[in-house]
Amino acid sequence: FLLLGYLSKVDGRVSQSETDYADRIIAQMALNTEQGQHASELFRQGAGSAFELEPVVSAFVNNCGPQHLPQHTLLLFLISLAQAEHGIAPSEQATLVRIARLMGVDAAQLERLLLMANAQQQFQQQSPQSTASIEDAYAALGVNSSASDKEVKHAWRKRLSENDPDK
Repeated sequence: FLLLGYLSKVDGRVSQSETDYADRIIAQMALNTEQGQHASELFRQGAGSAFELEPVVSAFVNNCGPQHLPQHTLLLFLISLAQAEHGIAPSEQATLVRIARLMGVDAAQLERLLLMANAQQQFQQQSPQSTASIEDAYAALGVNSSASDKEVKHAWRKRLSENDPDK
């Protein structure tokens, strides 16, 4: 929530859509009242002028240990927040690159996450009558259209595992 607040503020002000996004995450996490208030306070702290990015990211990376999934998941949340206002602003893009670099996520991995998030957002915005392109489906899974059936199946199972509510 600190990083969500920080990213919200980099373009100059925290918008209502960014605040609403943080509130939706709090609701999805089914936090109790006290936890929700704490999460909201962390969001406000992250958006504050006294917030320091490097120690927070460093502590997060240290807590994750050798696991990269929490870092990628956090980056996807941050990307989704940045997309909340009709696309990612240049200042938000630069901040995402900076956060990814501090996490040890290289530019190619970040670009893959951005493509996945963009494809997923397009799927969510489509009406039931519209048809998504097969390229969008591959991008949402994070594979190329030239991927083998085995690779597609592996990517699908990986995404399914990442989004398992029991994990």
